[in-house]
Parts: sequence; structure tokens; C-alpha cells
Amino acid sequence: MVLEQYIQEVLYRQRSCSLPKIGTFRVQHTPARYDVTSNTIEAPGEKVVFEDTWTDDGRCAEWIAHKEHLMLSIARLKMDKYIEEFKAALQTGNPVRISGIGQLQSNTLGMLSFTPEALPITMDTLHVKPVIRTDASHKITVGDKEFVGQQVTNHLNAAADQTTAPIMDYPDYPETPSGFRWWWIIAPVGAVLFAVLVWWLAEQQDKAAVEAAQDTPAAVDTTMMKQEPDSSAAQAPVVNDTIEYYAVIDTYNDSLKAARRYEQRRKSFGQPDVQVFYRAADSGLYKVVHPLRSTRADTTMWRDSMTRKYKTKISLQY
Repeated sequence: MVLEQYIQEVLYRQRSCSLPKIGTFRVQHTPARYDVTSNTIEAPGEKVVFEDTWTDDGRCAEWIAHKEHLMLSIARLKMDKYIEEFKAALQTGNPVRISGIGQLQSNTLGMLSFTPEALPITMDTLHVKPVIRTDASHKITVGDKEFVGQQVTNHLNAAADQTTAPIMDYPDYPETPSGFRWWWIIAPVGAVLFAVLVWWLAEQQDKAAVEAAQDTPAAVDTTMMKQEPDSSAAQAPVVNDTIEYYAVIDTYNDSLKAARRYEQRRKSFGQPDVQVFYRAADSGLYKVVHPLRSTRADTTMWRDSMTRKYKTKISLQY
């Protein structure tokens, strides 16, 4: 099966291969051992062990994606298919051999037993002989008992080039770059952070405008607002044939919204000529306006001029 080859490759490269719903293979280091009976030192080595516990660390799926040139999500589906075939082979009761690792076999209760293969080791057993020293005493542990004596060992047959750790004769698999790219994560995270920053700046600007409007509520209702003139009051005489009217820029039915827009246009947009206009006859509407004075013949010209200046549709209020 293809999965057996992938198990071997992942295990030799990363010293651990976890198969979901089956178990985990690991390469376990065996330290050097001294045999006091035969006066020999057995070289350190490594062996493959199997545990029926597992965690889906994604290493096997990433290796399948790399070998078969697949997306990681597709590789996981492929791995699930391979594992189902592997489990079906185990359920027959026959041993399933994994080349270079060992064989797995399932009993009638569904419990798995693993028989490892002997891994090749490049170091031989070292033969030593005791050396008696009369000027020193040493503690020696044999089993669970401790003795004090004058016997130490001299590694007579130890070669200088055998002081390093043993070398496992693993297959020579070429190193290949991983298909994972960090920018796949960095790019969307950067876009989200940029959007959050823009939203935060807009919120701070609106908050400042609202606070400024709330700090001066009386100004909104009195000084900033042009009240409807009392029809009973005496009208001021017109100096000439010019009339006073307003270019309506924004219209609101809420005084707070009108005040917020008024502050935004004056401070943020640099439009100091705007005012807030209120007239009860307009059903309680609050309007952000630009006061004008001209002859009646020039009102259309001024409306077009205000449209270009404020870049919005302008209506005239007489």
C-alpha cells in the first residue's frame, strides 16, 4: 500500500509518525549499556516502538500533500482513504508488514501488536577489562545493590573514532521544500488589521464630533439655529432688490445628527460658512445650510456654484 511507504518516509525524517484512529510510530534511542558479567559495553542504538495512542499532528497529511502535489485539505481526504484501507487489511488478522519498520497484527479483540525490525547499527560491542587501583575506592551499582571497591574499567578496545553517537543506516531521502507558505497567513491577517485600523479612525472622528455637539447643546438650539421669524414682528426694510436665502446642503429630523454634521463640515471638511437652520413649518426638520444674499435673477447661478463647492445636490430655502 502507498500508506506504508509514507509511514516509513515520515518516521525516518521526523522520528515520529502518527496515524489517526490507529496509533503512533516513534524512533526510540537506546543508551549504551555496560555488562559487568561479560565486561562489555554495548553500543547505543535506536529502535522503532508503536503506541496505540495518537494525535493528528498533520505531519503525514502534509507529506502526502507534498508527494502527490495536492492541497492540504485534499491530502487529508486521501490520508483518510489510505487509513481505511490499512485498517481493513489489519482486520483480516494477517500481519501487515511496513518495510524497514516492522509489522502490525490485530488479534480477535482488535488489539494491535507490533514486532519491530532490527535497525542496522554501525558500532560494535566494546570489550573491556578491569583495572585494579590501590589509591582510590569507587562505588559500583550491580542491580539494586551498591558496592564500594577499587575496581574500575579501562576501555582498552575503544577506538577514537567511536566516541560519537551511533549512526542509523536510514534510506537517503532527498530534502524537499515544504509547500506551506507563511504569506498565506500574513496577507489575510494584514488585510484584517488594516480594515480594523480604518474603522477605528472613523469611529474616533465621529466620537469627537458627537462629544463636541453634546458639550454645546444650547448653541445648537439657539445661536446656531435660525428660528422662523415671527410674522407679527416688524420686518426690516430691504435696502435694495437683493434677497436673503439659504443653500440647503443636508437635512435631518434629529438636532443631534444635524449638529454632528455641522461640526464635521466646519472642522473636518474646512467649511466655516455653514450653519444649522430650523423652521417649524418644515415639519421640524433641521438643515445644514450656507446663507446667501443675491438678486432673484442670480439664485440659479448661486445654486450651481454651491453644488460644485459642496459636491452634493443643493436646494434653496427662502
